[in-house]
Amino acid sequence: PWGISSSMSNLSNSPKEKTAFLCVGEGAQRVGMGVDFVPLSTKAADLFELAAAASGLEVFSMCAQGPVDLLEEPQNAMPCLVATSLAIAAALRDRGIEPDCVAGIGAGEYAAHALAQTIDEERALMEHN
Repeated sequence: PWGISSSMSNLSNSPKEKTAFLCVGEGAQRVGMGVDFVPLSTKAADLFELAAAASGLEVFSMCAQGPVDLLEEPQNAMPCLVATSLAIAAALRDRGIEPDCVAGIGAGEYAAHALAQTIDEERALMEHN
C-alpha cells in the first residue's frame, strides 16, 4: 500500500533532523502498552475510547492489564496496536512533535494511514476487522 521512493536531489550538505512515526504490527503487543500516554493527552484517552466503540472490545483494559494470551489473539491485537500507535502519536503531537513521515507494518499500516490523514482514525480502528 505504500510507495517508497528515494531521490538524491533531496540531499543537502546541511543536516536537518527529521522525525518519523513508526507504527508497529502484530508481535509487538505487550501488556501495559500505551497506558503511560493517556494521562499526558486527552486525545490519547479519546482514541482508546474510539477504539473500544469501533471494535466492541475493552481496548484500554486489554492494553493495560492483558492478560498477554488475550492480547496475542489477532482480533484483539490489531485494534490494541492501532489504538496504541494513534494514542502515542497524539501525545507527541500535543507536545508539538510532528512527523516528517510515517510508516507502519501489519496493523501499524492502518495507524500510519490515519496519521498521514489518508483515512480517518475510526476507519483505521475498524478496517483490520
